[in-house]
Amino acid sequence: MENYFHGKSSGLDATVCYLHKAVLLNKGEVVKTFDLPESEKPKLKLFLLNTHAVRSTSTYVNLFLEKCKDKKFREIIERILVPATNIAIESFIDKKDVELMSCVKLISQLQFDLLPEFIPERFKSVWREGLRNNEYHLKICGAGGGGFIIGFAKEDVRLDLLLDRNDVIELLKF
Repeated sequence: MENYFHGKSSGLDATVCYLHKAVLLNKGEVVKTFDLPESEKPKLKLFLLNTHAVRSTSTYVNLFLEKCKDKKFREIIERILVPATNIAIESFIDKKDVELMSCVKLISQLQFDLLPEFIPERFKSVWREGLRNNEYHLKICGAGGGGFIIGFAKEDVRLDLLLDRNDVIELLKF
């Protein structure tokens, strides 16, 4: 199934589903598996938005690779997006909610600015609103935000009020 949507399969989605654990990679190798952090006094929540869009990831992988041919784009990815993503992962694992939200906001803003064609059109205003109000931030899942967009929100935010016209699936409070 992953081959159908991605054009080729890393096997990572299947591995995560099989293990039912988060997987930390380093240079394509699994270095750690762990349960997602839960907290007795959660400060943030993780959620998905169902876009109901069916898209081929391979199209967006190819578009991303084409954009990477531009030196300025590639430098932003390497100097800002990759480090912000790594810090976000570490912050998530270590339950550093303020640092995590700061990194996710930066990632969200970069994706909005650099990869607008990856965000389904009807979700751009929702995306922009999260960047403006700092109540939640959205991130592309995979290569193109096809079926789902992942979101991070403050624990007390009523997602059904902010995102009432979209299908919101709360996953985890931490």
